[in-house]
Amino acid sequence: MKIKELRNTASSTLGGAFDLKEYHDIVMQSVGPLDLLEDEVNAWIAGGGRSEILRRGMMVVRWLVLAQEND
Repeated sequence: MKIKELRNTASSTLGGAFDLKEYHDIVMQSVGPLDLLEDEVNAWIAGGGRSEILRRGMMVVRWLVLAQEND
């Protein structure tokens, strides 16, 4: 399952900085298909597991998705 694969990747990459609750928040707040969730999780990992960075990035991604839908 993709969600479990993403969790394992995040956990192994972030090590002690991995926060399961924050990971679950990302999964539950995702608004798109699994490829969008993967982008969001990768952004969270790239930000060192800090969700405030991801939340800003997710707003941009959502805006881009909406812009594409309206074209």
